[in-house]
Amino acid sequence: MKLTLEYVDIKDIQFGDATRIENGVLYVNAQELKEQILEDPFIKDVEMDICRPGESVRVISIVDAIEPRVKVDNGANWCGILSPFNEFTGRGTNRCLKGMAILIQDSNHVWPGGRFGDLDMIGPRAELSPYSKMCNLTIQCIKADNDSINPWDFAASIRKACYGAGVYLAKAALSLTPDRSEVLDNETVYPDLPNVGYYQQCYAAQYQYENVPEPIYYGFVIPDSFPLVIQPQEVIDGAIAYGHGYHQAETYAQQNHSIIMGLFRRHGKDLNFRGMMIGTTNTDDHRRRLAAMMIANTMKEVFHCDGVLMTKAFGGASHVCEGMAASECEKRGMVAVPMIQALNEHTNLSSEMLFDDRNLKTIVQSGMYLERHPGAKVDKVIGRNPVIPEVPLPPEFYLASRITSPDAPQSNHGPNTGISGCVFGYLSQIGNTYCRAMDF
Repeated sequence: MKLTLEYVDIKDIQFGDATRIENGVLYVNAQELKEQILEDPFIKDVEMDICRPGESVRVISIVDAIEPRVKVDNGANWCGILSPFNEFTGRGTNRCLKGMAILIQDSNHVWPGGRFGDLDMIGPRAELSPYSKMCNLTIQCIKADNDSINPWDFAASIRKACYGAGVYLAKAALSLTPDRSEVLDNETVYPDLPNVGYYQQCYAAQYQYENVPEPIYYGFVIPDSFPLVIQPQEVIDGAIAYGHGYHQAETYAQQNHSIIMGLFRRHGKDLNFRGMMIGTTNTDDHRRRLAAMMIANTMKEVFHCDGVLMTKAFGGASHVCEGMAASECEKRGMVAVPMIQALNEHTNLSSEMLFDDRNLKTIVQSGMYLERHPGAKVDKVIGRNPVIPEVPLPPEFYLASRITSPDAPQSNHGPNTGISGCVFGYLSQIGNTYCRAMDF
């Protein structure tokens, strides 16, 4: 399978009378885009804004981010979401707008789970997120006045509207010559190089609001699936689409998956990227053990791996599942390298392992979720004030840039200190981060 990515660099975004790209500037016809989004009956209004690096701006209530892309060769865009599922992604050619993102906001604050991220474009926290280095178009969809619309249906409407907006913007690049391109191809196996596989544990919202799993794989839910073999090009081409940037696996990060892209770029040079699997968290110990053995057996007997990289989905149960799968890989003679994150503010790496297994030799720690970071005082806030939940969440779930505690006054403009897990784009379960953890 081969996937070609053609890149058009975007240096600035401005609103204009026609959607076009000139000299690296993306001009957006806001009215035309708004009319497209309002075709969804669950959305009654749309608010759009632009934020650029270095501006005194804070964006609040971010639930996801995407990179605008469109198929050049009439393939399906966001198969299973914008179009019916009738083929696997991962083939053909994508035209991609690099250097920008669409930041998706939930202004009504009814997003399932009720967890959002903030982004500063200036100050100390701006140094933490890759999105602070980009020009961003923010899109807020306002829910229609209909009490029968449940949060899951509205979330689906937001996702479809904003993914469609990304396709709309990327079409402006179809008449241009790409600035550069790369081909993702791992078909050739080089016998003198070590074989490497990748296992990605996906967050399917097993423990979210109302216990409703999220449709993240071609628009389908996979909460109880055993591990699946997929082509890594599928992930880059939109097969996995999140709506929970809070869980550090936002859709933009999937489209630009640091681990997958890194393995493709090293294929044929110092390794063979043999393939990947995806799975979800298991809470039952017997099912967890079976899934771990399935991962290890496939990596060994099908991909013939010498080493396996692994990433987890979010919390403690996910952590244990990843560790057990890594241990099974080591038992079969492969080098397993799981990536984890610490969830406590005051801790050390050894206390965050959650498993003690002599088989494991290497663990990568990619940052602390509850580390505190000061924010700047800003002149402009993009987004609406959040609604304090009737049932208070644990203190760590409140964004200190907005709410320090359930009883504290709201301060969207202020220089308060927020936790790292709520700085949008700071932490990443799949390697799209500036962080590394160190013990002193």
